[in-house]
Amino acid sequence: MTFVGHQPVTWPHQGGPVPALAVRRLDRPVDRDLAAALGPAGAGAVVVCQVLAGLGGVGKTQLAAGLAHRWWAQRRVDLLVWVSATSRTAVITPYAQAAAHVAGVDDADPAVGATRFLAWLAGTDRRWLIVLDDVTDPEDVKGLWPPPAPTGATVVTTRRRDAALLDGRHHIDVGVFTKTEAMAYLHAKLGGRLAEADLLAADLGRLPLALAQAAAYMKDQGLTCARYRQRLAGRRLADLSPQALPDDHPTAVAAVWALSVDLADRYSRGLATPVLVVAALLDPNGIPISVFTTGAVVEVCARRIGGPVDADDVADTVWRLCRRTGRPCSASTGGP
Repeated sequence: MTFVGHQPVTWPHQGGPVPALAVRRLDRPVDRDLAAALGPAGAGAVVVCQVLAGLGGVGKTQLAAGLAHRWWAQRRVDLLVWVSATSRTAVITPYAQAAAHVAGVDDADPAVGATRFLAWLAGTDRRWLIVLDDVTDPEDVKGLWPPPAPTGATVVTTRRRDAALLDGRHHIDVGVFTKTEAMAYLHAKLGGRLAEADLLAADLGRLPLALAQAAAYMKDQGLTCARYRQRLAGRRLADLSPQALPDDHPTAVAAVWALSVDLADRYSRGLATPVLVVAALLDPNGIPISVFTTGAVVEVCARRIGGPVDADDVADTVWRLCRRTGRPCSASTGGP
C-alpha cells in the first residue's frame, strides 16, 4: 500500500543531519586520499564506494563529515543522505524517508521504501552522496548497498574489516595521528602549554578522540600537559573525562574503547577480553601469535569464559582483533 503525500522535492536536498566539524579540526592526508579517489569536482565518481576502516576514536566520522560538508558547500551533489548505520533498521528507515522525498511516495513498509530509494539512485541523473556511518555488522547492510552509478558515490565508516565489507570496494585504513599531527593538534587546542605534550600524545596512543577529550579536560581544569600526565598515571582514563564532551562527541573515549571490546567479545564467545589482558602485559611493538596459542594462555581463556577453548579459538580471536584495529598480524610475527 502506498500513497502520495509529499510536495515535489527542492534541489539540492539533504537527508539526515551531517555531524558538525570539530573545532580546530586537523586536515589530514586521509582527507586528500578520500577526495582524490572520488574524483575532481564536477566529475562523476572515480571510485563509487569507499570504506574508511579503523578502530574507534581515530576520526572516521569526521573524515566522512568533512567530505560531505565540502561537497555540499561546493554544490557538487544534488542529494546528500547521512545514515547512522548502527543497525539494519537504522539504515532502512532513512532510506525510506529519502524515497518519500525524492519519489514523492510514502510506503507503508519501510523496507519497500528502501528498495524504491535504491532503484531511484540507480536510475537518476542527479548527483548523490550516501554516507553509511559506523557500520557495526556487515549483515546490517546486506542488500542495502547504494548501487554503482556514474553520478553517485558512497562512503562507509566502520571498525570492521570483514571481506563482506571490503571486497570490491576501495578500502582506506584510518589510523591514529602521526607524531607531527598530534603535536599540531595539541598546539592548536592548547596554545603554548605544550611542555610534555609529546609524552602525553604517546601516553594516549595519539588517538584523536583521546587527545580531543584530554585537551578539553585540561582547558576546563587549567592543567598543563605535564600535570595531566601526573593525574593520568594515578587514575583511570574514565576519571579524566571532561564534564561536557567537546565537538558534540556522543561518548567518552573510555566508553568507546569499552564498546569496541564488547563488540569483539560478542563475536568471539568472550575471548577478546582475556586475549587483550594478556596482550597488555607483553611488548606492544610485536607479539608472536604463538604466544597466544600456548597451553597457558589457552587455559586462562578457558577459565575466563567458563567453557572449552582450543588454540584455534584463540588464534581466530587474535586475527579478529587485528582486523578491527588495523594492526599488522602474521602467523610468524603477528600480534595485536
